[in-house]
Amino acid sequence: MSENGDNGTVDIGGSSDQLKEDKKSSNLSVVNRDSQIKNLGEKLLDQEAQVKDKSAEYKELIKKNEATSDSWIEAKRHARQIELYKDSVIENLQLQIKDLEANIVQEDKDAGSDDEISATAASVATQTTPSNHPLSRPPWL
Repeated sequence: MSENGDNGTVDIGGSSDQLKEDKKSSNLSVVNRDSQIKNLGEKLLDQEAQVKDKSAEYKELIKKNEATSDSWIEAKRHARQIELYKDSVIENLQLQIKDLEANIVQEDKDAGSDDEISATAASVATQTTPSNHPLSRPPWL
């Protein structure tokens, strides 16, 4: 019932045109919210794909760094082997020189002849390390 009771209807506070407008704007706001949610969902999926791409990229970089690190460690180990081989060759040569000097001094005392000393020195100078000796070739060959 209306306040004035002319037609026997109850006035609920709005015209039918106003209700249609409210419903239309409500539908538009729902559509807007749905499209915003859809857009945010798409952005989220895009960001997730970017994160996956970056993650794969970083994993690849880590693998390369590990390979580089392993190569560097291998190179350092190889260099150390070369140093050890060089040191052992030098030490071996120094021992041979000391032995030769001792032999020359002993032979000089025994013989007292310059010809024998030069012959001994010449024979020692032509001696080589046997091919099956560990110092005859580097360990990495």
